[in-house]
Amino acid sequence: NGMAFIYHYAPDPNLPSDPEPWKLHQEIFEHSQWDQGDQYTDQFGSSLSISSDVIVVGAYQFNTDFANITGKAFVYEQNETGDWELTANLLPQQLAWLDYFAGSVSISGDAIVIGSSNGSLYLFERDSVTGQWPSEETQKITNDSISSFGTEVSIDGEIVVACSYWDGAVGWHSGSALLYRKDISETPGQQWIEAERLCGSTVGENYLFGNSCDISGDTVVICSTGDTNPAMAFGSSWVFDGPSGAPDPVLFIRGDANADGSIDIGDPILILLYLFTGGNLLCEASADINDDGVIDIGDPIGLLAYLFGHPATPIPPPFPDCGLDPTTDNLDCQTSPGCN
Repeated sequence: NGMAFIYHYAPDPNLPSDPEPWKLHQEIFEHSQWDQGDQYTDQFGSSLSISSDVIVVGAYQFNTDFANITGKAFVYEQNETGDWELTANLLPQQLAWLDYFAGSVSISGDAIVIGSSNGSLYLFERDSVTGQWPSEETQKITNDSISSFGTEVSIDGEIVVACSYWDGAVGWHSGSALLYRKDISETPGQQWIEAERLCGSTVGENYLFGNSCDISGDTVVICSTGDTNPAMAFGSSWVFDGPSGAPDPVLFIRGDANADGSIDIGDPILILLYLFTGGNLLCEASADINDDGVIDIGDPIGLLAYLFGHPATPIPPPFPDCGLDPTTDNLDCQTSPGCN
């Protein structure tokens, strides 16, 4: 069913240079009461993460009632004697058959993020008063539009990266990653909000960008095992650096080119001025009406078709409400006063 091995750094003081300074301290394992030999195995230890004196171990094939392979995560904490003991079981009640909960786990301080194969990731935050971990998630984030959303996760401080290597953002199984930032001004249970989407500049079909990912401080590393550049599938890794305390991305409405909070004839006129007289746009992304990553004559034409067409031509999100750009491109959005 699996096992985890805990090593402590304890070089022998009697050896000038201990060749094996890391000593096996403890073995931990957890079995389901329904296990039947090798037929049903929990895969305990298939994912794990450590932060200070807390370890979280995933068992993505854990059997909750013999006929329901859902997955489960276990939290171990170091006691006064230095041993590690089980202090919490993480198992959301809404899990279903083959959700593979805890296929990926990550912990940072008082927060644990857990991925699954059901298109959701789960946040567990330790109670600041009791010091206890909740058995139910404090927030669940679901994204049905991204295939394999959150199958690989990582957390550091107040930033979570959720990787989805089957996402078709720029081609079949090209892959992508979403960053989430904690905003304490939001209501409890909704504080982790989407901040940015990451995708390598040359990622294409079958790259599997996000097959694994990790974050530390202001640096995110994402692996792409299907990268075929050069010609053989050697794979690649991508490093994204961001400034500490970077501001949250700007919310905007696609089509609201003058950023006044409404869409009217003034918006296509401003886009035309931008194209032919060198005018300025506060939010370039809002003028990309067809969301193709560039601003050209097709955008004001598309906006006019929305305003005066019968029926009106649809506009891609974020529309008609303020939101984040769901696609990755090089268009900037410095500010959008209509969404403040």
